[in-house]
Amino acid sequence: MENFSLKIIFLFAILFISRDVNAQTKLYLDQNGEKISLQEFKKRCNSSYLYNCLSFKKDSIVFSQIFYKHQFGKISPQEYEQVRKLINKDSDFAIEPNQIIVIKKHDNLLS
Repeated sequence: MENFSLKIIFLFAILFISRDVNAQTKLYLDQNGEKISLQEFKKRCNSSYLYNCLSFKKDSIVFSQIFYKHQFGKISPQEYEQVRKLINKDSDFAIEPNQIIVIKKHDNLLS
């Protein structure tokens, strides 16, 4: 019986040591790729209207990164004219040259 309990203790000791060897480093990154704390990561991820939070594993590091759900920007006047003419050609309504165009795109992987 002592031999059996000694084997059990030895097995648990090996499992406990191997748990620390296989420990993974966790790295939390903001939307700009800068390192942030776990508390800041959780705070931003709870604001799910603004951010998408994704985690992925590479070797022994687990990356958890924040991405914006919505991106805003401006296009050049030439790009604006190309988009406006394409929409005018392919749709039933006309867009005047001074009107603002808003494009909404849904990404199925992040939605």
